[in-house]
Amino acid sequence: MGTEFYKLSSGEKTLKVVNFLLIFLLCLMIILPFLNVFALSFNPGKDAERGGIFFWPRIWSLENYHEVFISSNIGSAFAVSAFRTILGTISAVFLTAMAAFAVKSKTMPGVKFFTLVIFFTNAV
Repeated sequence: MGTEFYKLSSGEKTLKVVNFLLIFLLCLMIILPFLNVFALSFNPGKDAERGGIFFWPRIWSLENYHEVFISSNIGSAFAVSAFRTILGTISAVFLTAMAAFAVKSKTMPGVKFFTLVIFFTNAV
């Protein structure tokens, strides 16, 4: 920490430390499950059934990846994911633009109600 940390009041220092700890804990909550899935993916399935694998594989193996990519369903699953992503993005942008146009208009009936509904549901 720089010299500016020492110039802060004790309350501000406490707030900075608590914020740092909260952010650190949130980062751990995101990273540790990812590491667990990563370790399990490089461990053979039979060995993973025994348990006890958390952040590092006990036995390194590409068996799981071979099984996934040898399957004929991986191409169709990718196509469905790509199609849903593209269609979802286009429809979301289109519907958002339509809603923005309607809310911008002052003469449209019910514009105050719909503005309230849009802002209230997005703020929660």
